[in-house]
Parts: sequence; C-alpha cells; structure tokens
Amino acid sequence: MWLRFWIVLFATGLALEAPVLAEEVKLPPLSDFQWKPAFEGAQELGGYDPAEQRFYFYTNGSAVAEINIPEAGEYTITIEASCTEAEKELAKFRIRCGETEVVKEHTCTAEECKKYSFTARLTAGKQKLEITFLNDAYKENEYDRNFFLHAIRIQKK
Repeated sequence: MWLRFWIVLFATGLALEAPVLAEEVKLPPLSDFQWKPAFEGAQELGGYDPAEQRFYFYTNGSAVAEINIPEAGEYTITIEASCTEAEKELAKFRIRCGETEVVKEHTCTAEECKKYSFTARLTAGKQKLEITFLNDAYKENEYDRNFFLHAIRIQKK
C-alpha cells in the first residue's frame, strides 16, 4: 500500500524534494581563538574561559582565528553573545573576515546571550576571522561593561 502511495506521488509530480541544508564553514573551537588586546598590558583581560565555555572581553580587544572559506559567495555569520551594561549602554562589537568588514559596529540588544546574524560576501581561502569588543567602560566599584562571545557559526547562503 505504501509503495503504491509513493509511486502515485512521484508519477503525479507531488513528491517534495528534501530541503537543501546550507553548507557550514568548519571553524576552530572558541578555545583556539587568540586574544589580541587593544593596548599593551591587557593580556590577562581577555581570552577563553573553559569553566564558562565562552570567550571573555574585559577590555577592548579582539578574538582572532584563521579560518578557511571554501568558496567565494554570500554567507551568514551568526554569533551568540552576551554582555554587561555600564552607564546605560550595552556592549558594541565589530566582525571582520579577511578584508571584509561584516559589521562595522553593532550594539547588543540585551545583557543575556542572544544570536546576532549578518550577511556578507566573502572571498575564498584562508583568512582571519576577528570579533572585536569596541566600547569598554570601567570605574572601580561603580560600573564595568564587558562582552562575552559564546559561539560563532558561518553558513553559505
């Protein structure tokens, strides 16, 4: 009976094709990203925290890794990020992939972890992926704005 059902579907053209899944770029784990502080003497103010399983930015700086984009084209870059607010302002970040500025400046919309997606045309080959915290603010015993990167995903559109 089921065989007859499938034959009728295919014969009448009603069969649905399986959805094509977007090709995901293989990225290194966050623990392999390198911390590049914005100024000398800030090496301990950023990096990967294995207990929290996230990359922390306690000052301005970047998380950088070399990645390989398999072919030129349009990609969706999604990060999962959280932050702490200071002086009524949330964290701002920038994303670059090779020579492409994916987003020049984007403000988190909440302190809790959220997904932020951007579309960019990327070139093929090995290049640096760089996520940068832009607006650190700190005053002892008053406020401390920080940025936290929980995940990164790149998919071909």
